[in-house]
Amino acid sequence: MRDNPSVGTCDEYGVSGITSFDDLAEARRKIAESHPGFKPLFSLDDLHQARYTSGHVRNNLGMDDASEQEIAGLPPECFENGEYIGYPTTKEEFAICLRNFMTLVAATSFEDACTHGLTLDQQALQEWIGYQNNPISLLEQPLSALLVPVQQSCQALAAFPNGYFTSDLDPAKNFAVARHFSEAHGYELMGVGASYIGFIRAEPPDTSLANVVAKDFCALFNTSDENLQERVSKVAQAISGRTHLWLRWTSSDNKNAAQLAATRYKGSHDGIFGLSDPWHKGTLGNRSAADHCVTNFAVQIITYGVKNPFESDLKIGPLGK
Repeated sequence: MRDNPSVGTCDEYGVSGITSFDDLAEARRKIAESHPGFKPLFSLDDLHQARYTSGHVRNNLGMDDASEQEIAGLPPECFENGEYIGYPTTKEEFAICLRNFMTLVAATSFEDACTHGLTLDQQALQEWIGYQNNPISLLEQPLSALLVPVQQSCQALAAFPNGYFTSDLDPAKNFAVARHFSEAHGYELMGVGASYIGFIRAEPPDTSLANVVAKDFCALFNTSDENLQERVSKVAQAISGRTHLWLRWTSSDNKNAAQLAATRYKGSHDGIFGLSDPWHKGTLGNRSAADHCVTNFAVQIITYGVKNPFESDLKIGPLGK
């Protein structure tokens, strides 16, 4: 299942038909409600590129490294001719990925992310405001929705780590940002894409809280003192009264280079790191024969090898009713 963003270490849904952020929030609620003990992690922008860079960061940072003791406890499908395959392909191996990830991120703080040097020029700011005003325009559908067996939403990044280029936030800094916005402002991580991470809040922030969040936003993007007051006002306006928050974790300088690299890589290595995308070919590719599409939902949830928890809903109409 190399096209699964978690390389098969987590079960996955496909979600399509999202026409508003309320649709996305309801899909998240429904999936989470049906899977206690798991946090849904949605793909956001450009899943193809996000899988590409995630595959490389896994290798570069040794996030799939397993000890002899861990390997000894794995099921037979993790071995070929008695030898460990060497990279995770099963849900039993997620614990290895999580251990490595939490070790990697342990010493990194939000302040470390702020001092990394991300900036947001006027064009990038307008792009971000556009996504805040029209949150669905960020999404590339169908979305992947991973079921990640973790206690905190920020830990779900262990299933789909990203941050490959040196001028972008790395996986540890992305985790630090997600943890900070959760602990300080009540935003829970809900998704990750090729350039953005996404958050949801139980209630929209009022003007006062939006200003506090905006100041952290400006700290993350190293806003100059002369532009700070104006930038805080614009950011707070785009945040206030809304339960969603998109944050860019990439440098705008790297966006075109990353897209070009991914395109070139796909041309010569189609299928590696899940670059061959069966969704866009009108087929479920190598998904399980038990895969199921919940067709009666206004928002369609496709279960990829997961026991379908929504069978009863097929009789009672759209998602959430």
